Amino acid sequence: MDKGYFDDLSIIAIYDKTFSSKTFSPIPCLQNNYSIEMIAEGEVYLQLDERKILLRAPVLFWIGDKNRSFQFISTAKTSNYRHLWIDFTGERGRRMYEALLERFQAPYQSLTPELAAPVQNTFLEICSAYRKSDGYNHNMLVAKIEVLMSQILSLDESNFTEGDLFQIYDAYQYFIQHPGAKHNLSLLAAERGISEVYFRKLFRERFGISVGKFLLKLRMEYAADLLYSKQYRINEVADLCGFADAPTFTHSFVKFFGVSPSSYLKEKRRIYDP
Repeated sequence: MDKGYFDDLSIIAIYDKTFSSKTFSPIPCLQNNYSIEMIAEGEVYLQLDERKILLRAPVLFWIGDKNRSFQFISTAKTSNYRHLWIDFTGERGRRMYEALLERFQAPYQSLTPELAAPVQNTFLEICSAYRKSDGYNHNMLVAKIEVLMSQILSLDESNFTEGDLFQIYDAYQYFIQHPGAKHNLSLLAAERGISEVYFRKLFRERFGISVGKFLLKLRMEYAADLLYSKQYRINEVADLCGFADAPTFTHSFVKFFGVSPSSYLKEKRRIYDP
């Protein structure tokens, strides 16, 4: 019997789950198995082969058989994160996965809250349809997944060129990889062929936060992680995070977190090291 229009996509599982701070063991990527996923709240690291990606909500990502394995790893600040995902197989599934990789040239896509809202709503509609007690309607579910794909593939197309998006996400990944550094934004923008003013504008519009606040957040959370590791003294953390001295670092830490480094560590260890 010939396959019908909807039969070349087989649904394996659909989930909407909230996880507490937990690291999962590596999972092998199986041939012809794919997923579209979303971190809707919180954050978690995705270890995709040798690449470690910080997924901070709202963010979409996709996993398939171009990878060998994946693993979710808690961040030091993670308390809970909400994870939505759709696992599927089939020829249409392969085409969907490859279309996402081709469109974004990456295994993930960060979103502004405004862009995330309609995508998350469609995810939730799919989850609800899948969990119907009388069994889900396969054709309807595949149609909803195609709506989701259309939403993802058309994200922000009217506002940014592909070149702009590539440069902004390239800088974003560079910031993530160097959380303690003090960045020269004028030089960084020039290296990417755009002005600093335009770079700042695109960054705010794309991520919903100014680049200055984002970099400060990265530095302070990195500093907190270093302190929590118990491997560094305060003056060493200050130096690693680009502060002139320990008092300057402590002042910035109190201003950002509302408590001193010692009080912050005491509370973190009370929660995570009972």
